[in-house]
Amino acid sequence: MFPPSEEKIKPKIVLYWGVIGLVADVLNVSVEGLALKVLAHEWGHAYSHVAIDIDGQHWHSESFRHSDRYVKEGIAQYCALKVIEKLEHRVPDARDAYEKLYREQPEYYRAHLPWLDLNPEEIRQAMLLARRSGRSVIREFNDALNEARRLLRR
Repeated sequence: MFPPSEEKIKPKIVLYWGVIGLVADVLNVSVEGLALKVLAHEWGHAYSHVAIDIDGQHWHSESFRHSDRYVKEGIAQYCALKVIEKLEHRVPDARDAYEKLYREQPEYYRAHLPWLDLNPEEIRQAMLLARRSGRSVIREFNDALNEARRLLRR
């Protein structure tokens, strides 16, 4: 259950089509591909922040807000890539948009690149470990990823 201060929050994802259109033109990618990339990235934030795990636990807004950008953006980028891979047959331009956009973004949007050999369950397990400790920094999250890999690949 969410703490009382968070009960009134109504999470939503908003896409700004005008901005997506302009950036798509600058990057020379399709609007549809970039829109899927942006939506998948924002869904990754929602999943990591709002999602309640099987134990009924979630990151509280305040501790998640203070987590390292490398953790927050890394998880969102990893999730975005997994969605793009799943939908590649329907929106083939999304991969191109994903790759062109992250090259233009700050370094923390590339935090997920060392995680590409991990499966989603290993990422989820690391998120559970990070949630239990509260605020997370990239070093601790990478330690959690290594622990998840060790536990799940026995």
